[in-house]
Amino acid sequence: MKPGVPDNGGNVERRRRSRRSDPSHDVRRSASRKESKKELLNPVYIGLLIVGGAVLFILGFATGQKMLTRNEEIPQQSIKTIIFPSHDSETLLDAAFKALSEGRGRDALSLFGKVKELQPALAGIDYLIAKTAFSAGDNPLAKTASQRSVGVKEYVDESAILLAQIQGVMSGLDCLITANPLVKGDIRSKILGQSSMAPDEHLGDSLVPSSQYQVANEEASPLQGITYSSGELVLALHRYAALHPDDAGTYCMLAEIERFQGHYGSASEMFHRALLRCDPTRGWEVISCKEALSRIQDAPASEVPSLSEITSMSASQVMSAALMALRQGDDQDAILFFERAAQLYPSQIFHELLRDASFDEFRKAPILKRFLRHTES
Repeated sequence: MKPGVPDNGGNVERRRRSRRSDPSHDVRRSASRKESKKELLNPVYIGLLIVGGAVLFILGFATGQKMLTRNEEIPQQSIKTIIFPSHDSETLLDAAFKALSEGRGRDALSLFGKVKELQPALAGIDYLIAKTAFSAGDNPLAKTASQRSVGVKEYVDESAILLAQIQGVMSGLDCLITANPLVKGDIRSKILGQSSMAPDEHLGDSLVPSSQYQVANEEASPLQGITYSSGELVLALHRYAALHPDDAGTYCMLAEIERFQGHYGSASEMFHRALLRCDPTRGWEVISCKEALSRIQDAPASEVPSLSEITSMSASQVMSAALMALRQGDDQDAILFFERAAQLYPSQIFHELLRDASFDEFRKAPILKRFLRHTES
């Protein structure tokens, strides 16, 4: 090592050796550690730690409860605002829809009016009255009830189209309402010969008390006073189709308008779009058959219909007979009934009915398994 240059490494090493050999250094370090432990065990520090932990726990618990309450508020509020139909109202609604399915619009309107008297704030009742009144030819009531429906923010888009239809009828455009986009399935409102009526003409006295809609006349409605031309009706229908892209009825009505205007190619395209959006598995034929099958499950018949009657039976009766035969252990007759049902139903509907739960317990039967494989191939 050169003279005059300090040996730092050597000095450090010598200091370390000095500390190791000095007993007083160890005593001082041990005493310092004991003092630190005493400070940590000081009651003041312990108290502060306990209080801080309790505060954090309370804050966390309160925050968690607040989040749970906030998440529960939405469903609770929505449940509180729903008015469920009473037993009497439910009975009247069933009778009204039955009357509609049988083409008795005036009876249906009267029944809906009674529901309105029982439960004025029942969701959708104003729109049901409006739609039924329009079908029955009571245009003023249909218009007022539609505006009321918009005022309470129910069926706003549907009511806009209904008001456009009412205006179209008053203008003599019967073709615009030969297919109602607001009625699902096979039940459609057919309005014939209304163009000869004067605007706002009633078909006799209204079946719904006018007092129920006095408020609707007084309140300002977003659609009140609006008139529609055929072009505006088309725009309203396209808007509805954009908001409800699976609704086949809207495209049916657009097709009727195109056909009325002589645009037969466009009309066929619209009808094709409507056809693509139809769901035959939720149509009248399927639902009525499922109802019959459920009734057999609830109260099994003691006798299976004779095969000699098979040609005079409806499709639903044939499927019901097949289930009866299976329940009686007569698999051969069941297959014959199934084969007849396959002739009466469209293929998609027949296979949908074959998947009905009423047949589940019989699917492992060899003869039925062979039949199902054959029909699916």
